[in-house]
Amino acid sequence: MNKIIIEKDSNDVNLEISANTEVTYIALKPNLKREFTIHEDATLTLYYINFSPIKNQLDVKLVGKNANFIGNTLTIGQNDNYDYIQNITHLAKNTKSNIVNLAISLGNSDINFTTTSHILNKMTKSECRQLAKGIIISKDSSISAKPILLIDENDVFAYHGAAIGKMSDDSLFYLMSRGLTQEEALKLIIGGMINPFVDALPTDLQKDINIEIEKRIKL
Repeated sequence: MNKIIIEKDSNDVNLEISANTEVTYIALKPNLKREFTIHEDATLTLYYINFSPIKNQLDVKLVGKNANFIGNTLTIGQNDNYDYIQNITHLAKNTKSNIVNLAISLGNSDINFTTTSHILNKMTKSECRQLAKGIIISKDSSISAKPILLIDENDVFAYHGAAIGKMSDDSLFYLMSRGLTQEEALKLIIGGMINPFVDALPTDLQKDINIEIEKRIKL
């Protein structure tokens, strides 16, 4: 059974994911330090939605065999700084981590991800993946991703990738030539990236999150 935890308060988080359990954690509060320890045959899926300027730290320790971490972050930045420090440490064999950071940068916002995945020696058959995807809307906004892979074992899989760039003028023009306004075209392009994230959230949260996104995505 998948247990769903929705963040309610603004205290730092230190959570143990017990063996043989599956937990989905919805993080909604800015400027928290979150630490998760994942035990044998357990899975933690994290969704973090952020619209506020932050300095955020995430620490994940996979301490049991077959422990699994899936991290998903969505940030829509406006006219401020957004800094993420993410550390994932593989401390057992056959552990897996997959972290995906999505970002939309508007105004003069500056969004930065520093993500470190560390597979220790003898943690064979482990896998770590990192992916950053972002759309830069204005000339004064930015997104940066600093992937760090610390791999102390040969018999593992490690990957990082990034797809970050300015909004395509050609794509906007094409959609506008089909009758959309510039803002409608912008939201359609952005939706292609962020809708799968929102659709994976509990149904009762989706409406509120979509309202917040709608308010923030403007030219």
